[in-house]
Amino acid sequence: MPATSKPSSRAACLICVTRSLTTKGYRSRERSVNRLHGRVVRYKSRESGLKIAFANQSFTKRGLGMNRARGVTVSLAIFVLICFFLPWVQLSCVGAKESVSGLSLAREGDNLLWLIPLFMLGVIAFGIARKMWSETPSVFALTSTVGGSISAYLMYQEQANLNDGPRLVGTHWTIVFWLAFAACIALVCSSIIFYAGRSRSP
Repeated sequence: MPATSKPSSRAACLICVTRSLTTKGYRSRERSVNRLHGRVVRYKSRESGLKIAFANQSFTKRGLGMNRARGVTVSLAIFVLICFFLPWVQLSCVGAKESVSGLSLAREGDNLLWLIPLFMLGVIAFGIARKMWSETPSVFALTSTVGGSISAYLMYQEQANLNDGPRLVGTHWTIVFWLAFAACIALVCSSIIFYAGRSRSP
């Protein structure tokens, strides 16, 4: 009996040692897996945070670009409205000279010219009202595009009609007229840029 008990006790000791080593190895592997999982989670959280930061930055840039385009559009409309009351053309006949503004041309019979200040007032009103351009940007963009296009066409048509008038009357179009004409075209471009930036923003 004593001879047989020694091998069994040794086998039991070997089994215990093997089990302890296996348990320690399993625990060490589990710790390493937990550490690796924690690193992966931290990396993913950092990556998601960077994505959110980049998205917020791009959204902020789009918002700033949209507000800048809106401000430019309103400023151009104000400029065209002011130019409407300033001298557009200088008429000369037999030594006599007279400066005529857009308002005077509208009063003298070309009633379509009254559309220019009406459109500019509409653009200014829609551009200042935050609820209008933020909730319905298409209305503001459409008003600015149509108003700028029609105003530029009316100014060009008025200039062509006066130049085709009697040769006894000399016409000299002032720099104010041409600046207002260029501002109408720029107003159309800025309104398109505004609507394009608004449609891309989430």
